[in-house]
Amino acid sequence: GSGQDMLFADLGREILKIWVQALPRLLLDLGQEHPASSE
Repeated sequence: GSGQDMLFADLGREILKIWVQALPRLLLDLGQEHPASSE
């Protein structure tokens, strides 16, 4: 694998970055929509 592997590696890294940034917001939204009764 030459250029294609690098392409997929970069793509995966970008997706991971986006996920890491979006996850807290998604969790906050879910928490607000469905408040945990235990808290």
